[in-house]
Order: sequence, then structure tokens, then C-alpha cells
Amino acid sequence: MVRVALTGSLRRTLVLQLLAVAGIVALVLFWAIRVTADKAAEAAQDAVLGAATQALADGIRVEEAGVDLDLAPITFSMLSAMGEDRVFYRVDFNALPMTGYADLPPPGAAPGSAPLFYSARYRGQDLRLAAVTRRLLVDGTSLPARVILGQTRLGQKAIADSIAGRAALLGVAFFVLAVPLSLLAARAILGPVGR
Repeated sequence: MVRVALTGSLRRTLVLQLLAVAGIVALVLFWAIRVTADKAAEAAQDAVLGAATQALADGIRVEEAGVDLDLAPITFSMLSAMGEDRVFYRVDFNALPMTGYADLPPPGAAPGSAPLFYSARYRGQDLRLAAVTRRLLVDGTSLPARVILGQTRLGQKAIADSIAGRAALLGVAFFVLAVPLSLLAARAILGPVGR
């Protein structure tokens, strides 16, 4: 009789340990997928944001009357593919605001011809921003034109949340599947002890 009680106690302990391991694995799986989803969504937003920033910078031209900026609708339509995010831009020429939101946060470092990505809070919202600098020849002098383009992160968050929701379901399914498997494993391992 003592052997049966000992086997029941061992079985319960073994099942609980197996379920604890399954729970930890499910949580690690969820966390890993969530982090990967956040990084993937940010990389996708950066690619679109970088292309739009470059397109906006390409619209800056030197003409006889001065510097002109072509705000092509295609530039902003690229960003609308990410969802219902708000878009903010700023164009400076020779360190003076030319158009856009003059108080849009600048990057911490001077951007070059390739987009420099950074994040900042602006008007109470989290933004992902890209900045590029383009040199323009005006009257024989090379002058900088800086373009900053920012987008709220609602679309990025929606994509990451959707993937994380699927990851949570996968983690729960893994844990639910682990319950009967833990019971079977405990029975198989402790079967010889009970005989």
C-alpha cells in the first residue's frame, strides 16, 4: 500500500514538473515570436519609410527662382500602405525650415544620403522617423537639404499584435497538448515502479 501512495505522489510530482517545463517553453515561445514580430514590423516600416523619405528628397530641385519641392502624392501613398498612421514631415534647406512641421524632432546625428532611422515622441505620439541629407548646388555652392519624415506606429503595432495573438494561441495549444503527454510520460516512466 505504501508503494501505491509513493507512486501516486511520484506521478503527481513528475506531471507537475513536466507541466512546469511545458509552461516555461510556451512562455519562451510566445516571447521569442513577439520580439521577432516587433522587429519584423519595424523593419517593414523602416523600408517603406526610407523609400518615402528618399522620394521626398528626390523631389527637391534647384530652379532659377530658388529651391523647389515637389510633394508627390506617391510619396505619401507609400506610407498609407502601413495602415491608418499619421504622417509628419519637415524639409530644411541650408539649416532653415522650408516646409512641414518645423518642430518635428531632428535625429541625434547628422544624416547622410542613406536614411537614418530613429524613434521619438511628437505631439503625444510615438513616431518612427527617417532623415536624409541631400546636397544641392546653388550658385556654385553646395548647400544641404535635410528631409525628415515620420509616421505613427499604429500600423506597426497592429501587425505585431496580430502575430503575437497567434503566438499566444500557439503557446496555449502547446501547453494543452503537453497535459495529456505529461500524464502519459509519467505513467510510462513510473509504470515499472508500481509493479
